Amino acid sequence: MGKIIVILFGIFIMSVDSYASDFPAKGIYARFAPSVVVIKASDGSGAGMIGSGSIISNNGMVITNAHVVIAKESKKPYSRIIVYVKPENKASVSDDDLSKYFEAEVLHYADELDLAMLKLRGFDVNANIIEFADPAEIDIGEEVVAIGHPEQGGFWSLTYGRISGEMRDYQGITGKDVFQTDTSVNRGNSGGPLLDKRGYMVAVNSNIARIGKGGLPITGVNFSIKSSVVKKWMAENGFTIAYGKTPLPEVEKKVENVTAGKSDDKTATEEKFSTPTRAYDYDSFLKAAEKDIEDMMEDMRGKTRRK
Repeated sequence: MGKIIVILFGIFIMSVDSYASDFPAKGIYARFAPSVVVIKASDGSGAGMIGSGSIISNNGMVITNAHVVIAKESKKPYSRIIVYVKPENKASVSDDDLSKYFEAEVLHYADELDLAMLKLRGFDVNANIIEFADPAEIDIGEEVVAIGHPEQGGFWSLTYGRISGEMRDYQGITGKDVFQTDTSVNRGNSGGPLLDKRGYMVAVNSNIARIGKGGLPITGVNFSIKSSVVKKWMAENGFTIAYGKTPLPEVEKKVENVTAGKSDDKTATEEKFSTPTRAYDYDSFLKAAEKDIEDMMEDMRGKTRRK
């Protein structure tokens, strides 16, 4: 009897692995990780936040969470916001590699929706912009990945999961519609994208549930703000964003063809990537904000003198 149970269990695991392998995670990572940024916001005293964001336009527009860039006590944007982009040709990134960065300003934010739009000053990076998915196309059970910078993890970490559920007017806030996902997210992932197999942003990762009543731990319960909420909110603030045009069935067909060796579509081919060689320290990295600002100001003064 015991042998039968073991055999059946083994078949089940193989079936799950086979199904999950259809998701082009490596290709999505290779193409869109450079479009996910590190956001470091501080007030000059060492306090602040580290989060993630998505580049959504060629002129340096970034979408993220309000709680990443808005100070909790003052309810105003942090005085210093620096946005780092992924170094080229580096699969694994440490804080020593973060040499390309931009000063950012908060254009708009909504505390209750937990959304913020940033504009990167002097943005000159040729990155793939992250397009929005129409949530109406996304069903419970849809496979998704998150790219971000989780505490005790590494910069540009990728995690995989599924859409677990959806809620309207989350936490009693009108218009705040969210997806629940079991995709692993933690502090540092806030504001980053939840992506489908097209690389379209299904939602913006926002908050997690970790402790329930009686102090019982909760796992695999995370919430992301639907792209439709972001799209509507941006339109209300004068920024029109269209949903991506590639339907999901076409993507599934491409994946099937690549698996069968019938396609030369390079965008559907999975590229190699590796996990970070070492974790970054959340607090130490945040404290380094002062030096980054000083270096940035010195560089700006040097450019002014040369002119």
